[in-house]
Amino acid sequence: MPCLFFILVEAIRGKEREVFDRISSQIEGVAEAHPIFGEFDIIAKVVGEDEEAVVKTIGAIKKIEGILSIRVLVPIKSSVTRLGLS
Repeated sequence: MPCLFFILVEAIRGKEREVFDRISSQIEGVAEAHPIFGEFDIIAKVVGEDEEAVVKTIGAIKKIEGILSIRVLVPIKSSVTRLGLS
């Protein structure tokens, strides 16, 4: 069953662009990434065939140099169904 997660990324000051570029272009499973203002610097939409694929993508994001912290957000199942991902 397809899985959809959102990842909030806090980058080291001055490394935001570099981290964003890596997430948005080099990490398989990242469907979208956007720079944002606030406590976090980047939001990424991660889609995978199953939970294992999404966990692998999150692991790849965690390995990027310049990341201070991440938060993983899991949408409510009904939202995923409305998007046609289930």
